[in-house]
Amino acid sequence: MEFTTETIVRLYDTDAAGFHFYGAQFRFAHEALENFLEHIGQPIGATIRDRNVLFPVVHAEADYRAPLSVGDRLSVRVVVKALGDRSFTMGYRLL
Repeated sequence: MEFTTETIVRLYDTDAAGFHFYGAQFRFAHEALENFLEHIGQPIGATIRDRNVLFPVVHAEADYRAPLSVGDRLSVRVVVKALGDRSFTMGYRLL
């Protein structure tokens, strides 16, 4: 399954040089995950509250191919790469 959402680079996503802070890519990915879950009818807040489900991240990595600056508009593509009984693997691409 694939899903695309839009976001914008905010001032708080950047460092003193004016480029995105490396950790911001993980915030963009997490925001996209929440939007994806909402899209498929499983909003994360209700899922955690009503079902006592947790979403621990056990591995994360990112490759940086180009800088991002304040005001840049991004499309974030979300892909379900693997779906198991007790875990799932997501892929994200910021364009």
